[in-house]
Amino acid sequence: MTDYAHTALIVVDSQIGALSSPTNFWGPSRSTPSYESSISKLLLSFRSLPKSPSAPHIIHIYHSSTNPLSPLHPSSPGMDFHACSLPQANEPVFSKSTNSAFIRLPTPGPEPELELEKYLREKEIWKIYFVGLSVDLCLGSTVRSASDLGVADHVDAEGRVVKGDVVVVEDAVAAWAKHGGKFDAETVCAVHLESLKGEFARVVRVADVLAEMGLEELE
Repeated sequence: MTDYAHTALIVVDSQIGALSSPTNFWGPSRSTPSYESSISKLLLSFRSLPKSPSAPHIIHIYHSSTNPLSPLHPSSPGMDFHACSLPQANEPVFSKSTNSAFIRLPTPGPEPELELEKYLREKEIWKIYFVGLSVDLCLGSTVRSASDLGVADHVDAEGRVVKGDVVVVEDAVAAWAKHGGKFDAETVCAVHLESLKGEFARVVRVADVLAEMGLEELE
């Protein structure tokens, strides 16, 4: 059996308020029409593997906005995960209120037990597939932080530092049009993916992920 224990799929901010905002809070249009189906395919395929110590990790991040007008504010039903990306009971969930999931605003009291960077290092996650929203904001900031912090870097049996594999799945991320539509959503998404490519991450498609993992596409 293939060992996927060092691999994680991280789903960022795939929430109702991000995908189904009736007020166009994020912009007049969204890129990546296949987003929901891509997320569903990846989750189904990853979950199809037997639950065992060698299974890949599936991690969910949700945004808790400090802006009371945001569809992702705790007072909004938009805080809930979207139907295409509902966590299962055995999948860890982390919250954030900043763009990057690796930055936590100081709060009174003890630090929360679950912290994304600590989790990834303790579980020895060496390959991370990032999907979610949005590539120009929280998803992009989280990917940059993962690369800069070296959260997937590790030391091999010979004592050499091995660079971790940070990956963005381009047909499982999205962005919104900017400046009233002057910059269309697909252009915004493509430009930000290009800025991540090489410098911070590999950029692949869902089909590439399934091929790398040796998984079948499930509907």
